[in-house]
Amino acid sequence: MITKGHGPFVKSFPVVVQILEKRSTKSPKGSILPLDSRCLNSVVVLVVQFARYQKDFSDIPGFVIPQSMAIWDFFLSKQREDGKTGSLMEIGVYRGKSALMLAMHARPEELLFLIDPSRFVDEAEITLKRVKSENLQIIRAKSSDSVSWRSAQNRCCRWIHIDGDHKAKTVDNDLRLASKLLADDGIICVDDFFSPRYPSLT
Repeated sequence: MITKGHGPFVKSFPVVVQILEKRSTKSPKGSILPLDSRCLNSVVVLVVQFARYQKDFSDIPGFVIPQSMAIWDFFLSKQREDGKTGSLMEIGVYRGKSALMLAMHARPEELLFLIDPSRFVDEAEITLKRVKSENLQIIRAKSSDSVSWRSAQNRCCRWIHIDGDHKAKTVDNDLRLASKLLADDGIICVDDFFSPRYPSLT
């Protein structure tokens, strides 16, 4: 994950999360998801939307793992707790499995802005409208196309997920686009960052 602070520097950090489902206001209990031993930071997280996400959308095809969505849930919840507002953006939507978590956290007035040229986004749109029926914008184009850049102008995003074409040139384009749109203290998630299959991402 990458976050932009108020200064000129961008900080990136690996995160390990022990997830506890909140079953009551007094005593949080639940199963702990496996930890990733490669990372050093470990925090205990009470997930907010994760249980509903797993219950309602586990059958949606996609490549995201539950641990990732639990981590997203934590950081998106922290943004809400801190009063952080802004658009939420995803490049590479497929059938909307990860975008659903963004839709669940987006306030009614916040824009969920999605970019994907594939034929699957029509299916994703139907699913996403079950959660967010307004302020949902889908650009059916490549992130490098001029229409994507024009449509993204003047956006201020608190959350950006990059999961498009994994080629180095495309990732460079997506990071440049994200850098123009990311709000102070916003978060960029880069998919497959540590995967040996995609060294161009790292």
